[in-house]
Amino acid sequence: MEIFEDNRSECRRLPSGVALGRERMRKSFSTRLACSFKALGIMWFVSGIMFCLIVKGPSTVSFWCIWGSAFFVLGWLFVGLPIVALGERILRASFLLLIFAGGLGGSVVMALPAIFFGHSLPPGAHWAHSFNDLKWEGIAFVAAALTTGLYYRFLRHEAVD
Repeated sequence: MEIFEDNRSECRRLPSGVALGRERMRKSFSTRLACSFKALGIMWFVSGIMFCLIVKGPSTVSFWCIWGSAFFVLGWLFVGLPIVALGERILRASFLLLIFAGGLGGSVVMALPAIFFGHSLPPGAHWAHSFNDLKWEGIAFVAAALTTGLYYRFLRHEAVD
């Protein structure tokens, strides 16, 4: 069977009545960045409300605005920005694997002060470890996993619209 030059080019073109859906179009970096900021802003706001309801005190809101924002920015730099840079490849990954990786990254970001400054304990001082020491890392895991899930949902929604 012979294939002519005309037939090859015809096979590569879509029929005139078939249109490509937006799910096949690549998202620009600015669209992915906007989805990321939207997810980050929503989770920052919800986490701030939860923090202020749980930790009651005279300067809880200012404490959240300073330290909560700092950890969210660090989390976005170390976890969110690489996910944004991966582009649409994350849409092919397993959703559970993606939110687990995002949550794990958030836990590591929350543990960074202990990782960097843990060596500065005075000689002879010992740190008694317990599960209670991991409560902030656990909260960071949940917040980062939910933020990653929201980003995935927003990006998926951009792909369908």
